[in-house]
Amino acid sequence: MKTKTFSYKDDDLAVKVTVAEATVLQGIKRMQLRASGNAIAIQEMDDGIPDASARALLRRYIYPDMVAGTIEFKGIWNEVELEWPIDFELLLTLPFKFQSNWENAVYEVNPYWIPGEPDPKESDESPTTSTNDSPTGSKPGTETTT
Repeated sequence: MKTKTFSYKDDDLAVKVTVAEATVLQGIKRMQLRASGNAIAIQEMDDGIPDASARALLRRYIYPDMVAGTIEFKGIWNEVELEWPIDFELLLTLPFKFQSNWENAVYEVNPYWIPGEPDPKESDESPTTSTNDSPTGSKPGTETTT
């Protein structure tokens, strides 16, 4: 499994994050976070929350990818230990450079998670199928007996 660890430090924030190539469980967590994020985003737009469309993009796509792709997270912000998983509202207040580094690390080890990238199961290569049921590999009706 591919992993990537990065650290970020400024005057208020010190974080060490390890992300990994997704397992099946991480993929399912990602789908759950996306589904719940979508429901919240719709409600925020209906309620006229300021910046609802920007929040929706982060909540529906990027935040679930970052959280599901992370296997270790340790951080201190303003001398307080950050809880895991990081709260969405708190994430909005952290430096963009930190969020961007984290997002890039996740997509480096899970490039098929990048919004707009094709899913590996939907690649151009179609699976090879055979209608030949012969155990010898020859076409039915063409077997030779000796």
